[in-house]
Amino acid sequence: MQLLCSEMATNDFVQAVFITKGHASSVVLYNNDQMKDLKRFCGKNALESLRSVLCIDRKFNVSCLFAMVTVFVQKVQ
Repeated sequence: MQLLCSEMATNDFVQAVFITKGHASSVVLYNNDQMKDLKRFCGKNALESLRSVLCIDRKFNVSCLFAMVTVFVQKVQ
């Protein structure tokens, strides 16, 4: 967790680390290009020909961690 916290200053992929007493720690990972694509393909202003559905995969176990993944299909014109 300390490594992840220190990565926030230099790594564009690590956006947030939440450590709360009594709750599981959470880390938010994405880069600006991924967020732009999400808005372009899944946002309310997305072109009809490019529009995609955003899916959220439920949590799954990765070693001692749990991951929740968002995905969408990028359509090709």
